[in-house]
Amino acid sequence: MLETLERPRHDTRIAAPTIKTSKVKVLSPEEAHIEQDDGLLATAGPIMMVCYGIAFTSAVLTFMSNGEAMLAVAVSIGFAVMFFTVPLLMMRVRARYDTRWRPAEWSSHSDKVDTYTGPMDRTSAVVHMVIVPLAVAFAFVGFATIWILVRP
Repeated sequence: MLETLERPRHDTRIAAPTIKTSKVKVLSPEEAHIEQDDGLLATAGPIMMVCYGIAFTSAVLTFMSNGEAMLAVAVSIGFAVMFFTVPLLMMRVRARYDTRWRPAEWSSHSDKVDTYTGPMDRTSAVVHMVIVPLAVAFAFVGFATIWILVRP
């Protein structure tokens, strides 16, 4: 036997609207949580963009003679542009309007950064971020080389 806690449709209650005032406490800058930019994205972002640029350049050079393949490459390039543009725009908006987001002070740069999986060495964190784009660029260049060598 299933029981639900839904109110039946015929049971309607009319209540006078109540207006409650908000008691939001404004925190001082010392009490507010401050998020500092650790600079990982500023380091890894350009590397990732260059890797995808290499991959798409090799795809364009490989498939220049085929219109259908070029359409697929153009759609992929459009997706990649949006993939990088939307987060960049969102970061700019956040930096402009969110007072908690601040660039890290140069004195606070350390060799360890906080990641989702825990503290990690800065170089290892950047390598983790760029390993897939590097592999994609390497694979595209390899596929293009094979395609050109095997073509009649």
